[in-house]
Amino acid sequence: ALWARGPVIPGHEVETCEPVEFGACELEVFEHAAINRTWLLGHTQPIIIRGATTDWKAHELWGLDSMVERYGEATFHLDNRAGAVSLAKLLRRSGKYNMGHVVQRSDCYKETYRPYSPFLETVAADYRVPEYLQPMKTFQMGIGNGGGVGVPPEEHPGAWFVAVKGRKRWSLHPPSRGNEPPSLMRNQPGCLVTTRSKSGLLCDQLEGDMIWVPDFWWHETCGMDAYSVGIGGITYESVSAPSAPCRAADEYRVDELPYCKTNKCPTL
Repeated sequence: ALWARGPVIPGHEVETCEPVEFGACELEVFEHAAINRTWLLGHTQPIIIRGATTDWKAHELWGLDSMVERYGEATFHLDNRAGAVSLAKLLRRSGKYNMGHVVQRSDCYKETYRPYSPFLETVAADYRVPEYLQPMKTFQMGIGNGGGVGVPPEEHPGAWFVAVKGRKRWSLHPPSRGNEPPSLMRNQPGCLVTTRSKSGLLCDQLEGDMIWVPDFWWHETCGMDAYSVGIGGITYESVSAPSAPCRAADEYRVDELPYCKTNKCPTL
């Protein structure tokens, strides 16, 4: 069994299953035109939203070749450690999931897993975030080069994500603060699932689909194609409340970056 090397965590009992074939999704599907913010923030189950990205130019422009041709020299990461790093440089490394973030001006970035990215502004004409997802606390883009790349189990306030290029497999578990569920996919090519949580849900997200994950649902993702790119954000009812000051050694605000002291750096 996949979990023979570790104990079963209370609330996340697991069972073996037949390998999950591509295309299955256990989430309810809603149409974009029927969604409003009040309903969405009050919904307690993950859902798929369709029709929200029909007019996005990103579907045509964000393929691997066209992305590199149009935007390869643009800065994707900008931080104190590595300076400006171009998109083309990041995509030369295979088996890597590259995340770039823009947060509210008073919030903190983190060099290790929440680096600042001006790239979302660079490609802003290619997408349009629905009004029911605004305002946001964090806006982010993920670009994966290599099958199986994604994020390990994590939880945070309500969030959305659109798969623009590449299909993404999701494992989701109900909120259980402090009890992290075991990883089902472990960033393996093929995203094979042979053991699952009895309380969890599985969903294969198709290109163009938006997934909504309510507050503090655990989620793990795995890219099912050799190349993937998508955007998403964190939003919740008190999204505009004052933020705590930066405290960790590797945390910083965008106006602390040397480049941003003399150049315009976009924020939310």
